[in-house]
Amino acid sequence: MLYFWITVQGHNIILISNHQTKADPAVIALLLETTNPHLAKKMTCIAGDIVVTDPLSKPLALEGACEVLRHAIN
Repeated sequence: MLYFWITVQGHNIILISNHQTKADPAVIALLLETTNPHLAKKMTCIAGDIVVTDPLSKPLALEGACEVLRHAIN
């Protein structure tokens, strides 16, 4: 709810983290869907070179990876 009111006022929220696995951003967005759907939908993750060149982690880094996980769970 706090995220919603902050963004309605026109403010930006920046979270900086060093995630340990390539799937972390997608899993975080998936977990936020029930409590903070606005944050889950608007969250943007930026990856380094290894994420976009490693064939095993690339599917999780592509746009829409959250959709793949969501459909796999349902």
